[in-house]
Amino acid sequence: MTVVELGDYEPWPSPFPGRRAADLTRAEAKQAFAHVVDGIPERLRQLADLCERNGLDNDPDGWTTLLDMIERDPDDPSTWAPVWSTIGYDIALAFAERVIERSEGSVHWKMDTAKTSLTYQQPQLAGFTNVPNKHYAFNPYVSVTSFMRRRLGGETDAGLGPFLEYIASKE
Repeated sequence: MTVVELGDYEPWPSPFPGRRAADLTRAEAKQAFAHVVDGIPERLRQLADLCERNGLDNDPDGWTTLLDMIERDPDDPSTWAPVWSTIGYDIALAFAERVIERSEGSVHWKMDTAKTSLTYQQPQLAGFTNVPNKHYAFNPYVSVTSFMRRRLGGETDAGLGPFLEYIASKE
């Protein structure tokens, strides 16, 4: 297995370490959401540098190859090493920004405010057109982490999921 050269890659500091978005107050969740959206340019720079350092293109193929190099946590082999949560998040942001760019202004970041949602108070994409449900929203991190779990579980043919694969295929 190829080991990822992290170099000066910096994991993303959470404004509320160790707390899930669903457990934050609404004011804290809004602060965390702003932290994510405001931090996107720096996270995309970190991802681009990581791809370059590892000889990968900074595009969906490079991101998928990077995810193929996922490393297990030495303290808990059933999950990924902690830095991979940030790498996965950066890749999810990159896919999301690609969607926003291609949407010609309709798709945007939004905080999930549905209390019954599994992604309550997490950033998601909204504003999709040509979909049956005008309230449709998509959390790219859920798709990326699902891919990471399947790969970690030994599914070498696991795909990114239909939505991310569609985005990856569009040039």
